[in-house]
Amino acid sequence: MEEVIRELVVGADAGEGSRLQKSSESSSQGRELLQQVLYVAGVSMVVGGCAVLLYMAVFMFKLIHEPRDLALAGFVLDHLGDGAQAVSGTIDGRSIYLRFDPSLLAGVYCILSLAMVTTCATVIRGLISVGLRLMRLDPQAATSQVTPR
Repeated sequence: MEEVIRELVVGADAGEGSRLQKSSESSSQGRELLQQVLYVAGVSMVVGGCAVLLYMAVFMFKLIHEPRDLALAGFVLDHLGDGAQAVSGTIDGRSIYLRFDPSLLAGVYCILSLAMVTTCATVIRGLISVGLRLMRLDPQAATSQVTPR
């Protein structure tokens, strides 16, 4: 490595210049290969993000039109009508049962569902945007040193 730096600083004769030319050719081939790998990685991330987005769309469509067909939604709907038991026990020999109101449970489930959908959408947006950046990334800019301001 020191020899290459010395040759660049001091200068090289004709025989050594051809060696530098070969190393620059291999360096450009390496950059082209890196660019191709980054492009393929970007395309795969965009395709993966779109596939998950499509799956979420189908899931939401089924959730709206046929909620009993989905295992989780069917479970929630079966247990929503009874109301969940919050506290049970006895005080002075009398039984106490406190239950959540079904409308309260429905509101809590809606808020949790909204949080899950928002999280999934954020992950999908990140996958697609990183994939697009990788597809546009210039390997020379990625391998060059950044100078601080």
